[in-house]
Amino acid sequence: MDTQAAKAFVMSLDATGVNIINVSDIVINDEFRGLCEQNSCGNFGRNYMCPPSFGTMEECRERVSKYTQALIIEVIYDLEDSFDFEGMMLGKEKHSEIMRKTKLYFDENYNGNFLALAAGGCTLCEKCGKITDTPCPNPHLTMPPVEGYGMDVTNLAELADMPFKWGESRVFYIGAILYNDSSST
Repeated sequence: MDTQAAKAFVMSLDATGVNIINVSDIVINDEFRGLCEQNSCGNFGRNYMCPPSFGTMEECRERVSKYTQALIIEVIYDLEDSFDFEGMMLGKEKHSEIMRKTKLYFDENYNGNFLALAAGGCTLCEKCGKITDTPCPNPHLTMPPVEGYGMDVTNLAELADMPFKWGESRVFYIGAILYNDSSST
């Protein structure tokens, strides 16, 4: 895979940053998945792309271990103030759209052998089919969240040499595409 072309593609989508890291350096911690299990967002067990729908932590670790590289994608979105919920949602949607387009790019250029992880749960449908017991209409566009896989997003940003600082009037969204570097397989 031409990683420079992939990075250029992501930046053409107006991402704030993109970089490649080694999967072996990623911190996976059950406590981050535990935040999902506390259900503060209301999607635990109610979204195909939220835990526990995509497996246990052991299954997630096993999936992650199959890859050598991760393309880390960041979107920083400026807010009017720290209470700008609408701005937060606009930033998440911008990041989600970049992640979806990047996933399609990997589908077309990397033979489907990758794992795409977004920031937060899927919001493509107004009501997830998990709730209505209907199949997902967009499985080619959906992605589980990095947090649901137990990944420390602050660590991902640090590894990718990207800014990630809480407390500012901006939000930071981090996603990852895990794949195998052809020179290491």
